[in-house]
Parts: sequence; structure tokens; C-alpha cells
Amino acid sequence: MGHKILQDHAHAFCQMFMGWRMHDDLRIFTSLPDGELFLNILDGTCEHSLVGMIDTYIAKEIKSWFLRRLDEHRIPVSHILAATLKVTMTKPSKYNRGILFDWKCCGVIKTTDRDYLSHLEESHGWN
Repeated sequence: MGHKILQDHAHAFCQMFMGWRMHDDLRIFTSLPDGELFLNILDGTCEHSLVGMIDTYIAKEIKSWFLRRLDEHRIPVSHILAATLKVTMTKPSKYNRGILFDWKCCGVIKTTDRDYLSHLEESHGWN
């Protein structure tokens, strides 16, 4: 199986979450309390640690991207036991142009023979 490819994909989960294709999700995240988001990439779902399930664009977008990439690299979905993204979300303060989010992401892809992990932290302003 493409070990480097899957490692890169776990990292791409974090990168995509932090801004590639957020659309209206930042508006949703602004209304949520600080907490953890748990994205099940294979299902395209997102759950907030305090609020429960929330409908997000980014969870479905990462799912679509991941399934397409698996197909392009001829990696059967059946070899993927889990694909998840855990995001610790804090909004430490408002700044003069909007809200500042601190993201701490951990992307994980579990296969039958190994786990692929990626960590990424970043602040992201939204106005």
C-alpha cells in the first residue's frame, strides 16, 4: 500500500481543515463554544464535544477529496479501517478585524497494517 501517500493524506486533512475550503463553516464555528471537533472522514460527519453532531461543508469536502484520491492511487477503501480528524478549537480573543481561531489538528488514517498520523497547529483569523 502507498505508505507515503497515506501519510501525506493524513497531513492534508489538517491543511484542508485550516482554510482550503471552509465556506460558511467559520460562521458555524464562531457560534460554537471552545471544544473539540471530531470528523469521521469516511462518513463525512462532524461532531462537537459539547454540542454534538453539526452539519459542516468541510467534513463532506474532505471525504470527497479522500475517496477520490484513494481511487486515483488504486488503494481500496476496504483497506482503510478509519480516517479521522480531531481538531481542538479555541477562540482566545477577538481582534480588530474579527475572531481569531486557534486550531490544533490531528489527522489519522488507520489501515490493516499501520497508522498514519499528522499534527498541525495554526491560528486563523476570520472577519
